Amino acid sequence: GNSQGVVTGSSYISSSNVFLDINSNFNLDDNEPSSTSDSTGVFELPDDPQDIISLGGIDPNTSLNFENLSLSHKASSNSPRTVSALTTLDYLNTGSLSINSMLSIEDSIDIYTVDPLANIGESSALNKYFEINSQLFLISFLILFTSKLSWLIFTSGLGVVSVKGNILLPIPAANIIACLTII
Repeated sequence: GNSQGVVTGSSYISSSNVFLDINSNFNLDDNEPSSTSDSTGVFELPDDPQDIISLGGIDPNTSLNFENLSLSHKASSNSPRTVSALTTLDYLNTGSLSINSMLSIEDSIDIYTVDPLANIGESSALNKYFEINSQLFLISFLILFTSKLSWLIFTSGLGVVSVKGNILLPIPAANIIACLTII
């Protein structure tokens, strides 16, 4: 049978090419089942415990195109499946600590099945989960799409992202402390 999942950033991601990455090469191959996420980020794929990769997509609220964005979800039999910045970070996590522990997300929140957008306002723990996922997504997006610019990113407390001093975007960043310069 099939199972549904959702692709999320700081909002749902539509028109994303989502597929089961059977050979774990991050490319959609001819034999790999695929789907396109709808305007609410929902996709449907065979209920098969394989890695899930999401390529590209559009923010339906802003029409922002995430042309080169790649998100991932480790192979699992859990359903529904959430593909997000947090699942992507955990996909790459080879350490002994879980992403939940590293980022102080409540252990009862399964980042692979809980939709961070659908649960806003239900509890402070779920609000924090949404905030952390959104922060990671925003930082990833900024790095990916502006790698030719010089960026200075400071996030702590209230946090601020500065783009060459021209644009200031406030980021609530109680849980992430980073200083990056990308040239």
